[in-house]
Amino acid sequence: CEKLINSSSYLMFKFTLDHQKNMTINFVSKNLSTYFGKLIENNFSDGLSLLKQIICKEDLLILLSTGSQFLSNHRKNWKGQFRVFDKNNDMNWFSVNSEIEIIDNHWHFYGDIKNITPFKIQEDKLRFSEERYQFALDASSEGIWDYDVENNLVYFSSQSMKMIGY
Repeated sequence: CEKLINSSSYLMFKFTLDHQKNMTINFVSKNLSTYFGKLIENNFSDGLSLLKQIICKEDLLILLSTGSQFLSNHRKNWKGQFRVFDKNNDMNWFSVNSEIEIIDNHWHFYGDIKNITPFKIQEDKLRFSEERYQFALDASSEGIWDYDVENNLVYFSSQSMKMIGY
């Protein structure tokens, strides 16, 4: 089982929170340590200080806030996205997916973390392409319309709306 966990492209973890919000990292897969270039020990008692070293400050605040909301609403799973700087100081995006269990008045988070940087890069490229398309469309003297057959919707550019009197 250990070989399977450590060979996965997902980074797997378990951490525990007590009622004072003290975080203990009970388990991390070895590939997590390799990725960040820091030895991340199992049963590390100050998990929050470790997260502060790895996760971008703004994203950590969001993760902690959403995590608190999940705990106060007694939800059973928790998802989020955050940025980190790896051992080469390159910024990468990650998603976290975790199940939450309450045992002996402690919250236990079991989950995985996946590098989603390639998807974020594609998302940025698509956004840039859409902005350029919109700029060209706005500058064009041609009217353009598009019919979505599946949803029975028609999109008209602002120029085409002007051409038909709207």
